[in-house]
Amino acid sequence: MVSNTEVAEMLQEVSDRYRNQGEEHRARVYSRAAVTVLKQDSPVEKMDEDGLQSLDNVGNAIVQDISEFTSTGSSSRLQ
Repeated sequence: MVSNTEVAEMLQEVSDRYRNQGEEHRARVYSRAAVTVLKQDSPVEKMDEDGLQSLDNVGNAIVQDISEFTSTGSSSRLQ
């Protein structure tokens, strides 16, 4: 099982990469999503796409990133 902390760490790592590439807007979006994931009482791994999208600061791309990470344990954005 993938914890919310692990998902948030992945999102923050994506944020850091975007920041290093000078893409400040994307970096902020991913950083906010990481905070949102950390605040969840229930595991985001068990949420379906609609449930994930209902979270603040989580849009389509981040839903896909979370789904990929929780099913495979890795993120194609970090490769």
